[in-house]
Amino acid sequence: MHRLGCLILCLLPVLASAQSIPPQAEQYRRDLTRIAYSVWGLDAPIATLAGMAYVESRWNPDAVSPVGASGLMQVMPRTGAALSRIYDIGPVDLFDPRWSMLAAATLLKETYTRFKPNRTRPSAGYFSLAGYNGSPATLQREITLCAMDLHCDETRWFANVADKSDRLLVSWQQNRKYVISVIGASEAYVDAADGGCVLTDADQASLCLFNGEKQPFSSPSSFHATVHDACLTPAILAISI
Repeated sequence: MHRLGCLILCLLPVLASAQSIPPQAEQYRRDLTRIAYSVWGLDAPIATLAGMAYVESRWNPDAVSPVGASGLMQVMPRTGAALSRIYDIGPVDLFDPRWSMLAAATLLKETYTRFKPNRTRPSAGYFSLAGYNGSPATLQREITLCAMDLHCDETRWFANVADKSDRLLVSWQQNRKYVISVIGASEAYVDAADGGCVLTDADQASLCLFNGEKQPFSSPSSFHATVHDACLTPAILAISI
């Protein structure tokens, strides 16, 4: 069990800086909206995907990470090749912003579908972000570790599966930081919409996705941070990135 009490302090500048929409995001607004709807349908998590673009590259289509992740959504070459082959999303073009957004929306949908069973819509959203950023197989092993703990709920992320680790400490820290960072970054794109969204579940005809779980990091071994309950995606007809 890892202890990372300082993580939320490190994240405060990230969350604060993500409250305004960077100018370079505007040029991708229509493409991201169209691509998100094409992959997800009418409940597309547009603000979540926009938050991911901010966290991944600060909306820079030419970004390259030290480990080789490339483009607007920082897709790894091997991941891109697999997505192109399995989902027929066209030839791999990591530095084409439209292809990068399509690959990211497709991979996020894949991980959401994988981790959705027996979880609420918000919880599945957090699991899908963790699976998108890290290895879904590793995340599944962490879910298994949670299931073996009588005090851990494998259907919930915060203070439950999020506290389990089956990876190197630095990788675990980065993965958990990613989820919180995207949550914080997404808020700016929700605020840009005309009106908020308050429903959370598909069976309530929700126009939101990945809404706050109202579940703080509260266990002794956790981050000790409170996740706000603001909706993290826009009303589908009111998005303005």
